Amino acid sequence: MATVDRHPGRALTGALALLAAALVLGVVLGPRTGTPVGADGSAREPGLPVGVSFGERLTRASPAELATALDDVVALGARWVRLDVSWPTIQPVSADQHDWAALDRVVAEAQQRDLDVLGVVTWSAPWVRDPGCTTFTCPPASAASYAVFAGEVAQRYRGRIAAYEIWNEPNLDLFWVAPDPRRYRELLTGATLALQQGDPDAQVLMGGLAANDRREGVVDAGDFLRVACSGGACRGLDGVAYHPYTYPRTPTDPAVETPWQRMTRSTRQGPALDGLMSAAGIDPSALWVTEYGAPTGGASTDGSPTGAVDEAQQARILAAGVRAAAAAPQVRALMLYTWRDLETGGTVEDHFGLRRLDGSQKPAWEAVRRAVADTSG
Repeated sequence: MATVDRHPGRALTGALALLAAALVLGVVLGPRTGTPVGADGSAREPGLPVGVSFGERLTRASPAELATALDDVVALGARWVRLDVSWPTIQPVSADQHDWAALDRVVAEAQQRDLDVLGVVTWSAPWVRDPGCTTFTCPPASAASYAVFAGEVAQRYRGRIAAYEIWNEPNLDLFWVAPDPRRYRELLTGATLALQQGDPDAQVLMGGLAANDRREGVVDAGDFLRVACSGGACRGLDGVAYHPYTYPRTPTDPAVETPWQRMTRSTRQGPALDGLMSAAGIDPSALWVTEYGAPTGGASTDGSPTGAVDEAQQARILAAGVRAAAAAPQVRALMLYTWRDLETGGTVEDHFGLRRLDGSQKPAWEAVRRAVADTSG
């Protein structure tokens, strides 16, 4: 672990806590508008902003692996990297101690390559979890503490992290124990204000909503958005992040209804998300697809079908996703999941890479590069 340092902006903590508490009690932010720009505030070239979603992989990478990964993003013609800003990693012990070293290194390396960063402020620090809840996916017992941390992040990386998501897939039990849109609303309102105060130029998004079918442990993405945004709680947001995985199908397959199609039209799962966003006071053209991909192998954890595809179909799905996103005015950006496989065996989660575990390219790598080039404006 890197040397622990104390955050120099801690004097703002009390003020942020008060602001977060005010939002939890129902204070509503005014609307913000804008489109993604470079981390330095300059306008970007036309075309769909495309990126790669890494989770915590970059902050855990060796210097050589980090350089290889970011160089790959550049070679793809992509502009963004999406990564976890992990609260338990940065503040594992208490609110008074921070370990920023790994994230500092990644952000600096991304800046050197003129890549923009989308940071997912996520997971709960061990010292602020619900009593008896021991996993990092436990919701924080204090929404105000989360808001204070979010504000510290935005202040530290002001002008260097261009956009933030508030949590990852909060409507799915895999990433939020017992998903609850009302409880998420408390987290959302305080963190939105704290992030915007810390960096007024950063885009702030509702955390990427999973598009899973209704089942125990899942709150439908549309239902979650509607409840979380009730009472005007989302009017200060710059957009909504969404994860419309469609494998083994392509995104706009006319033979079936896919989660992708739900972004702009009602499906069997529920009403269109852009309409729900508009009703919540969010720009309906500000949907960020912050995860999209397809696995090429691996087993399920419960013996159910995985939907894994062969490498040729993965290439078709991802290239079609780039083109469909570029053609959709509602889609503000697209992040592909993910860079490289994690194992040769393992579960389906280990096989979403554009590259195999040994670093060799799957057909999807070149298919994505061509699609990005074709849609770059």
